[in-house]
Amino acid sequence: MKKILLVEDDDFLSSLLVKKFAQHGVEVERFASGQTALDALHAEALPALMLLDLYLPDVNGFEVLEVVRKDEKMKDLRVIVISNTAQAADKARVEALGASFITKALVTPEDIVRMVQETLAKA
Repeated sequence: MKKILLVEDDDFLSSLLVKKFAQHGVEVERFASGQTALDALHAEALPALMLLDLYLPDVNGFEVLEVVRKDEKMKDLRVIVISNTAQAADKARVEALGASFITKALVTPEDIVRMVQETLAKA
């Protein structure tokens, strides 16, 4: 079973995604803050992929992504950013840091699961 990391502070969306992924045989470790996600990434085996919100209560998604890309152990971790930002500059920054970008408001949880599965299948 593949394991992914979900870093999302919206409890409703997180719970929904965890259930959807479980239905598809994907284990999810869920974190509501950037700092706790970074702590887990440093302490545990790397997940197959990280789903990352940009706007988090402590360390934001951009900062998490920058730390991941600078760390030799984590630099190749596949990351999909899920956010409602409509700023072209935010999307460009995410892509420059080597991550994919999904606009939350434009997709369903099933779409997110499908995109993650497609990304994992490319490994």
